[in-house]
Amino acid sequence: MIYSCMLSIMILKEKDNITTKNKRVTAGNEAESKMAFYLNRAFGEDPRVFVFHDLRIERNGEAAQMDHLILHKHGLVIIESKSVAGTVHVNEHLEFKYVRGRREEGMASPIQQAKRQGDLLRLFLQDQRESLRSKRLLGLIQGGFTHCPIDVLVAISDKSVIRRPKIDIPELHKADQIADRAQALIKRHADGAKLTSKVDGDWGLYSFTPSELDRVRELLLSSHSPFQRTSRKTTSNNTDTKKLSRQKAVPRDVTAPRPQDSEHRPTYLCTHCQSTKLQILYGRSYYFKCSDCDGNTSIRDVCSDCGTGTRLKKRGNVFSAVCKGCNSERMFFENETVQD
Repeated sequence: MIYSCMLSIMILKEKDNITTKNKRVTAGNEAESKMAFYLNRAFGEDPRVFVFHDLRIERNGEAAQMDHLILHKHGLVIIESKSVAGTVHVNEHLEFKYVRGRREEGMASPIQQAKRQGDLLRLFLQDQRESLRSKRLLGLIQGGFTHCPIDVLVAISDKSVIRRPKIDIPELHKADQIADRAQALIKRHADGAKLTSKVDGDWGLYSFTPSELDRVRELLLSSHSPFQRTSRKTTSNNTDTKKLSRQKAVPRDVTAPRPQDSEHRPTYLCTHCQSTKLQILYGRSYYFKCSDCDGNTSIRDVCSDCGTGTRLKKRGNVFSAVCKGCNSERMFFENETVQD
């Protein structure tokens, strides 16, 4: 596997570089870069914590774009970064508004935004719990993510001002305080997991084994699906704009087939280098191995008839996808050589 950060392998995905003339997008990008710097400094050499920047995952047509995600032994932390060149006001109902000079306007709650990202992330991981988590209680109970702690934090840019109500809002902090707050959350989970610690609510009741942590880390890396901007220019073949709009709503999955080639077989892409030189191998489950970069790509496939997930069945070097719902079967992929 190839990691993008030269500082430390604990920063698994660096922030994407964005070039644009849009001032708002540029300001947001700068705020996220500053937050990434704080997190890299705090966790870059911590072997127990893994940090992802600009991670985007998709599930059933929905996407969660997480500015920053921390994976640790006892759960995850989502950090939503906000660039505000003014004052953020929050009332007792946790309603947000932005004020700059005489300009005042409401803004969507970044806390709720981060929680929605966490909800989708939990469902995404739960879908693949059998390959990610081991069975408990003598192999009778399948581990999952239903009770996995996904904490959320909101980072307001350092130059802004926060006007709070007379209640505690533990998720909301200035950007330069977020790393310390994340470290405190992780420590509280770790302390709660100790056998000698006093009971502290649900803190510390959930833990990953080292192998489970590795599998979750690998899946998140291989599942990153960057947002694809579509040009507004009219296509040369005068494609109907309504059709383009519908196409933009379809999630881009790097393991999903491209338009069929002359042999009417779908082409799959490596999530790391976009190569098509892939072979299906088996570890804890089937996955693509790239011949160009040696990277691994998880296989996620659904039935085109009923939308249910499929399982792969191997005969020699040919793999078929069998629907778990309607039991239909179709050819999925053919390795160039038979895998032992």
